[in-house]
Amino acid sequence: MQTAFNAFGSPATLKKFGLARPIFIGSSPPSVKLQVNTQYTFANVGGSPSYTTTNAGFWNTGLWNVAVWSGSQNSYQAWVGTTGLGYYASLRMKVRGLPGTIFTSSHMLTEAGGVM
Repeated sequence: MQTAFNAFGSPATLKKFGLARPIFIGSSPPSVKLQVNTQYTFANVGGSPSYTTTNAGFWNTGLWNVAVWSGSQNSYQAWVGTTGLGYYASLRMKVRGLPGTIFTSSHMLTEAGGVM
């Protein structure tokens, strides 16, 4: 998936994109590979995120003191290092997780640049 391009409040300022933090809601943390696309490019993220499921508890088959019993949703977020230089940017991601995992928003850390 790719978010909409954004000028982050200053379309005339060149920005260096150093960190991104996608935020998800789900029953377990998803695996994510991401990159920042600048200046209206649609480059794809290389590779595929690996995902390991948790020991979800299933009735009459889950192991005692091993199976995880959780039906509630949690939020998951982590900062990821990125590279990019431009006036506008978009977050491009490949996500792998359990069904029902929802991408809610993201934060991006930018550093303002000058005239080049």
